[in-house]
Amino acid sequence: MPGVGMKCLNTIQPIVGVDMHKTIPPPSPVPPFAPHVVVWGEGWSQKTGFMWALANSKAASPESAVAKPVALCWGYAIGRGHDAGPHPGHVWPNILLPLVLLGSGSKSEFASGTVSHPQGNMAIAVAMFVNLNLDCQDFPIPPLPTGVVMAMFSTVEAGFTLGDFLGGLFSMLIDMAITWVSGLICAGIMSALSAAGRGLAGAFRSMFNGGGFFAAFGRGFGRGFLQGMASSLRVPMVSSLGPGAVASAFRTAAVTPVTRSLLREFPYIMGPVGSAVSIRVVGSPVGYSSPDSAYGTYLAPSGQPDPNAWANRQGHSVAGEKPESASPYAGEVESSGSPPPPGADGTGGAGGASGTGGGGGGGR
Repeated sequence: MPGVGMKCLNTIQPIVGVDMHKTIPPPSPVPPFAPHVVVWGEGWSQKTGFMWALANSKAASPESAVAKPVALCWGYAIGRGHDAGPHPGHVWPNILLPLVLLGSGSKSEFASGTVSHPQGNMAIAVAMFVNLNLDCQDFPIPPLPTGVVMAMFSTVEAGFTLGDFLGGLFSMLIDMAITWVSGLICAGIMSALSAAGRGLAGAFRSMFNGGGFFAAFGRGFGRGFLQGMASSLRVPMVSSLGPGAVASAFRTAAVTPVTRSLLREFPYIMGPVGSAVSIRVVGSPVGYSSPDSAYGTYLAPSGQPDPNAWANRQGHSVAGEKPESASPYAGEVESSGSPPPPGADGTGGAGGASGTGGGGGGGR
């Protein structure tokens, strides 16, 4: 096999990690981004048909309705770009967990460029025994590779080259950037709505006192919008992320009563609300996105370019390698007269993986 043999990912492998989300009740002394422990699995959401998980899944499994499922080590192979979310696997005493769930995701960005199956190129563990999935965080923190996929028991390996690594890294970076910009847009919308209320209140007061309506509205709206955006871009943390401090914060939050005055602290929920709106309403072309979002409904069906695939292609190009075999850019190589890479038709390519327990064409 070309490159270094890396363990392949499948739908039963567990994911553990830590994501940062805003929380009610907050651990003292400040409203923080609290470290939510994540415990879930690569294919658990799509296996159960949880919410829109099937739309984000790239598992070559019966649930994904592929013609030829690719069995791999008691599970099914997954493709690069597979999203394990949405999922309920966040652990922290937080009444905002339903909102966190709507914005949850855990995306596998690295794959073998020459081994493919019906759902794309074979996802692999970039650190041999574990993979670093791109996990959800609350805005303004971008998605980060804080989800650790346990792949050490996989007996199937696929070739992994420098171009595959750079392609996965570039794909990860563009996903982070697009998701952050989507979060910024949602923060702007939420800040504008809040600022409009403040501006109207000031405008009516000014009008009743003989002042101008629109000038007062503009002043109130401008100040409110700037303050709202400044608040959305702050990342207050617990005073220390040491194990003792985190354990103490968890105990404090678990016994803190949720009162009406606590719920009035609207800025607490801007992160989860922004993430939920970004995922469920706005959407994006990089996963973490409901098919019922504005992007999924109006833009995705019209053949918009895939920025993730474009970034992956740039990584392979930097390394002087061809695009990955299941890439929409692989056809450029074929049209130039060069032979297509193994598995470019998305059917027999998984045979390029080596090991045992592959089943269904996933290995030998």
